[in-house]
Amino acid sequence: TFFWATWRPFCALALVSVMLIYGKFMRGFAVLAALAAYLILYNSLHFTVRFAGLTRAYKIKTKIIKTITEINTQKMTDIIRIAGTIMIWSTVILYFLLNLYGITSRVFFAVIFFLAAVFTIRGVSPTKLFYLTVASVFVLKFAIELYH
Repeated sequence: TFFWATWRPFCALALVSVMLIYGKFMRGFAVLAALAAYLILYNSLHFTVRFAGLTRAYKIKTKIIKTITEINTQKMTDIIRIAGTIMIWSTVILYFLLNLYGITSRVFFAVIFFLAAVFTIRGVSPTKLFYLTVASVFVLKFAIELYH
């Protein structure tokens, strides 16, 4: 569905992007505020659509089925997919510029960046690209901490 396959990963990507870029500055309350922002972002659209659908269905009864089929969720999905891709690229670039020191970590991150570009061009879904990016960043952070 739209919420599980598109909106939830997009909201999670927004949270992870903030945590990756500003993570070294975030302590205690800031982390909780970021998690609260994720819940507010996701649920604001989720509950609004549910409430609007429920009230509209109550008014128009069985005609709601025709109304739902006329909604173009694919256009919304495409817009969120493009925004998610832009967010991934922005996060990668900002993380690269702000958080990486030393040639080894920069080369490793450049390789991950290149692979993400290749996967994007080949049509890999933003959800898979998101998980690949998150896993790569965690591996990179673990490798940096292991060698320092």
